[in-house]
Amino acid sequence: MQLSSKERRLAVLGFLTTAGIAFAFGRMSSFLAAPITPPPGKETASGNSAASTNSAPGSSVGGAAPRVGSSFAAIESAGANGPFDTAHVTGGQPLEEWLKKLMGQDDDLYRMQNLMKLIETLNTPEDLKAALEAVGTRRGRFSEYGLLMEKFAKIDPRAAIAYAGEQGGREKMMGISSVLHTWTRTNPTAALAWAQTEGAALRDPTRNFNSPAGPGGQGGPGGGDKGQPRENFAVASVISQMAKTDLDAALTAAESSASGRPSGRVVESLMSEMLSQRGADAARQAGDAMPAGDLKNSYLRALAERLAGKDAAGTAQWALSFSDPETKSRALGQIMGEWAKSDATAAGNFLAKQPVSAETDSAREHYAEQVARKDPSGAMTWATTITDVARQERTLTTLARDWTRRDPAAANQWIAQSSLSNDLKAKLAPTRGRRTRGPGGPPR
Repeated sequence: MQLSSKERRLAVLGFLTTAGIAFAFGRMSSFLAAPITPPPGKETASGNSAASTNSAPGSSVGGAAPRVGSSFAAIESAGANGPFDTAHVTGGQPLEEWLKKLMGQDDDLYRMQNLMKLIETLNTPEDLKAALEAVGTRRGRFSEYGLLMEKFAKIDPRAAIAYAGEQGGREKMMGISSVLHTWTRTNPTAALAWAQTEGAALRDPTRNFNSPAGPGGQGGPGGGDKGQPRENFAVASVISQMAKTDLDAALTAAESSASGRPSGRVVESLMSEMLSQRGADAARQAGDAMPAGDLKNSYLRALAERLAGKDAAGTAQWALSFSDPETKSRALGQIMGEWAKSDATAAGNFLAKQPVSAETDSAREHYAEQVARKDPSGAMTWATTITDVARQERTLTTLARDWTRRDPAAANQWIAQSSLSNDLKAKLAPTRGRRTRGPGGPPR
């Protein structure tokens, strides 16, 4: 049969592609002085030895050697000693030298496959420390570093945390996080107990955990009690991990006084997992059922803000039931800001039915700021209904400044005809009584 010109080209291309792949695999398998091969007694099915019928789950079955690229879960099931020892993996080379070569490989898949095979054989803190020293200090190898720390945590979590604590910067916190997450999966009770006691001394240098707590314990400007820690980093890590597998236990742990002041990370984890695992209605009910305190207030605000984008009307009605005045005020403010983006008319009608009080001040401020571009005079009118004098003046000043830049005549006319005090009018109309600036000099 005669092949067409196009068919001949495709045949040649297929041959070259196959040859290229074979060459690439040959290169990848030969970078080490001695390739990874099964030790005596664990040859492949074509070898001389047969696998034991009593092999542990995940070990070679029917004489087949375990796949190099097996997942971490498969490696765990291979048994404490694994199918290889370190000497077989490294071909007898010193561990540090072998890892240096491995980490120098550009092929991510090949590098990780060989690293996973090595991790299978590291079963003492000393071995893991040696591997971590060779890998953890190499720039950019944080995935490999994290995997080694996870294995370390399965062997001795306290020793693993102590080792991570001796490191610096990102390696320190990534190592501690990896250990805490792994420890929580394997023994959540022990991990939480450690976090609530010894873990209280941990501080993340990349985040400001020691800043004064903000409103509701979130930290930042306008904080609460001076010097109060924002969160216990260890507790936050443990509870965040617990929420993925045992949400009720995570809620109980977060509500415990031993866990300290709730953090934004804990609240976000609980709220997000509640929504994804049980849905919006259950998430609202869980918040309503929480005991009064910082955790409940922070959770309700975070959940209200999240739900406002999907059901602003229903979320606003729910927020009216909040018993804590500050929580209600801040939640309504967030909701009205979101609602005004999608339906300013409906949001305004809802707000108009609410009593003018401190609890709705934030809602009026957010609503006014959101509609100011389309209805500046209406926004100014809404701002005048804010009961807190300082908040009202701050909001009016912001709105007036923006309006004056866009349409000074209309802004000044509204200000002049308003019922505001003369002092406030003077503050809101910056073009009045201001002399012009001379070239290169101060106002004349």
